[in-house]
Amino acid sequence: MTGEDSTLLVWDISQIGAEPPQQRGGSESGGPAEVILHHSGHRGSVQDLQWNPFLPWVLASVSEDAAWAEGGGTLQIWRPLDLLYRPDEECVGELERLQNDVRGAGD
Repeated sequence: MTGEDSTLLVWDISQIGAEPPQQRGGSESGGPAEVILHHSGHRGSVQDLQWNPFLPWVLASVSEDAAWAEGGGTLQIWRPLDLLYRPDEECVGELERLQNDVRGAGD
């Protein structure tokens, strides 16, 4: 696996061919429906990606981004925001609770 443009895409293959998601205001998001995460934290080409077998949604990615001839790179360990993969109803409920908390704090 390599990402020459220093980005990683996480795909939901069950969404291949689905309509692109809508952004606020009703416009399309600009990306395919099956891309659920675009990680652009690397500075060089991505050489490997591994999912943690024990912690759901924890990933490790490695890139070649050293400035010297001997090589070298960066290892990133990361976990996307859980709103990406939780059921919509849960996410909406949590966001509504947060919104109510923020509104209540202004009183």
